[in-house]
Amino acid sequence: MLATTLTLLATALLGGAGVSARNEQIPLLSGYTGNDGTKVPVRLHVMSRCPDARRCEAVFEEVVKTEGIDKKIDLTLGMLGKLNPEAEYGVECMHGDLECAGDAHQLCLVENLPLAQWYAVLTCMNFEHFPGAIGQLAFTRKCVEASGVDWWASGVGRCIQGRHPEHSAVANKDDPQEAVATINSKDEAWAYDPPNEGLGRRARRLLRDSVNQTISDGIKKSCTIRITSTLNTRYRDCVVDGGEWKGCNDGHEAVDFVKAINEEHENLARLNRIHIPAWWTLQ
Repeated sequence: MLATTLTLLATALLGGAGVSARNEQIPLLSGYTGNDGTKVPVRLHVMSRCPDARRCEAVFEEVVKTEGIDKKIDLTLGMLGKLNPEAEYGVECMHGDLECAGDAHQLCLVENLPLAQWYAVLTCMNFEHFPGAIGQLAFTRKCVEASGVDWWASGVGRCIQGRHPEHSAVANKDDPQEAVATINSKDEAWAYDPPNEGLGRRARRLLRDSVNQTISDGIKKSCTIRITSTLNTRYRDCVVDGGEWKGCNDGHEAVDFVKAINEEHENLARLNRIHIPAWWTLQ
């Protein structure tokens, strides 16, 4: 039942936008140095188990489904937390280590999948009983596979687990210990907090670097939607805080974000025609 429900959910999202892979893998971190100035950098600064993050990600789902938008934006995630080398994953997260794991899982999705696919998995993770099993390895894998993605061949599994399936005893495909609850289970089942399952080296690095970048960007709230601008003062920000939208000068509906992105993309194209580089390519 879970697999069927999640597959339908993922199919609905994937049908709304092209799923062709990026021509090149744009680095997730270190500012926007991987963006060559032909796409508008957009970053959702979030925490994976934060209700405000779920709200802004739901709105941005409609943005991602807009025809042709994947050719105009470089959409990434930026995680909030505190760097702490003594913490389980090198980071302290507001909602505990399970959230840190969920953050790392989502960063691995962004690094290894094209936009429409990783956003379909993200939507699956946010679906019902939120925050539910976000951060549990078996749940992330079920959402990945429900979206039609091969866990290991895609690179997602290696990023998250850091080891070959033959050497991994966790997140078995058949989930024999039923460590992850199903959507039909009672709400109490979703409160299950498993022991830390560990993260691969790449996932840990992505998490630490992402939190460090968010700190450098001066972002304090989850969720902060940041559209990098060549028209306004560097950034067009919009924040969801305590369920309220704040500081959203362009509006906070999907159509408003699409309009802002189209404006920025048109100006980028104009700058490229007259050989003026986008400011972030000069850093």
